[in-house]
Amino acid sequence: MISVRVYDLKGFKEELTRRGWKEGRFNGEACMLKEEENWLWICLVFGEEVKFASFPVEESSRVHSEGIKKLLEEIGSLSGNLDV
Repeated sequence: MISVRVYDLKGFKEELTRRGWKEGRFNGEACMLKEEENWLWICLVFGEEVKFASFPVEESSRVHSEGIKKLLEEIGSLSGNLDV
C-alpha cells in the first residue's frame, strides 16, 4: 500500500471524483475505487492518512508492477493539485 497525508479531505475526494474514482466498499470499509486498464485501484481514508492499493485484473507480476507505476503517477498528479 502507498500512504499519503491529506489535509483537505473534501477537496481530495472531489478531485478523485473528477478523475473517475467512484465511492465503493472494500473489505467492509468505505473507499474510493477506480478501474484503470488492467487494474483496480482502491483508496482508503483514515482521517488525514490515505492509503492506495493497486490490484491487477490478471495474475501477472508485470501487470501488477505496471499498475503500481501508473498509480504512483496518479498520486503524483494529485499532489500537484492538492496539499498532499
